[in-house]
Amino acid sequence: MTVIEWVNHASFIVRSNGTSLLCDPWLFGPAFNDGWELLVPSEHGPEVIADVDALWFSHVHPDHFAPRVLKAVSKEVRRSTPVYFQKTMDQQVAKFCRGLGFPVTEVPDGNTVEIAPGFRLTIGRVPFYDSWALIETPDARILNLNDCVLNRPRDLKRIAEKIGAVDVVLTQFSYANWAGGPEEPQVRREAADEKLEWMRTQLGALKPKACIPCASFIVFAHEENNYLNDCANSVERAVDLVRQVGVKPVVLYPGEIWEVGTHHDPQPAIDRYAKAAANRSRPWLKSNPVAWDELEHLAKGCVKRLAKRNNRALLRVAAKVGIGAPLVVKVTDLGRVARFSPIHGLTEVDASTPADIELSSQSFAYTLKFDWGADTLSVSGRFRATPIGYRKMLRTFGPSLLNNNGRPLAFRLLADPWLVRRAFDRMILRAS
Repeated sequence: MTVIEWVNHASFIVRSNGTSLLCDPWLFGPAFNDGWELLVPSEHGPEVIADVDALWFSHVHPDHFAPRVLKAVSKEVRRSTPVYFQKTMDQQVAKFCRGLGFPVTEVPDGNTVEIAPGFRLTIGRVPFYDSWALIETPDARILNLNDCVLNRPRDLKRIAEKIGAVDVVLTQFSYANWAGGPEEPQVRREAADEKLEWMRTQLGALKPKACIPCASFIVFAHEENNYLNDCANSVERAVDLVRQVGVKPVVLYPGEIWEVGTHHDPQPAIDRYAKAAANRSRPWLKSNPVAWDELEHLAKGCVKRLAKRNNRALLRVAAKVGIGAPLVVKVTDLGRVARFSPIHGLTEVDASTPADIELSSQSFAYTLKFDWGADTLSVSGRFRATPIGYRKMLRTFGPSLLNNNGRPLAFRLLADPWLVRRAFDRMILRAS
């Protein structure tokens, strides 16, 4: 008998014949620089890790890999709980877990490991940093897509051909990043509809018996981004889509257990999630301002990191074609406008200068401080921009994002198969 025990958001435990695997435990606290909170509280605390045989993380995002949860686990439990993770160039997750005392197995793309006799885990990478997992027990085959960007039939066909038939697919059901400004609900409606179409494509290609919608049980929780909740898909809307394509929907609330293959009524959990979304009482999160001289200091630090890790000539060439080009930023709570260049740093300009992006000083500070800052900013949605300004922001911080993935801007990068494939795909999309 195989059961799925729901933890929260994208986290669950697969239990079979005395062996258990916990996936993506984000149990408490905000994520993405105070941009997200869990829609409902978890029934499980960090002690749940003592009750499982192994952990798997899909990717480094904090709603899947939550450092504060792992730090809350005792040293004894850490030493006895193996972690499985995709083999990556940056090794951030593996190094962090080893530093806490967890034994770590890095699994190459497409490889399978046996956690216990009859209990197997196959991991497949999805550019640039995500991964899916096939969990096989003697009587169930469970495919966890979490929030992998898998929306093209040819990619899904490759996965289906590799892994064969599955009993259950878990996949994201709503948008999970910036989707227009407060005055642009149509952008969010389109993003919500698009996510359901992704689900339709995935279920059509993989043909599971059941689908568990996941990885969208969140609230945009900051006073700067809470408007993004207005058009997010409810799990009920996802269930309607799952039924349309002839697949059985399974919706689980934290603490609920489902035996794979048995009858399930999703309505009780649907109702509980809907009630939680309608009756939120927690105050929106707020951030304290960051002083201008601190922003200048962080900008200098960003410039130094990039100069140290990348070919400086390539940085200049890339900037000429928009990758690492200057960005005009309006810091809303300080009432100041500046031009940020990954090569030259932060320069204040006239306050009337049109900005590419507007954001608070704390959000800007976070973006400058960490190589993953722009990715966090994109997911949190704590800014205002036009689509052009948004894309420009991502290009400006492109070198930092590459570095965060373990890829320095160097001539050998041109031989990186992941990057070349991504660039080729984008050229095809732009030409179509």
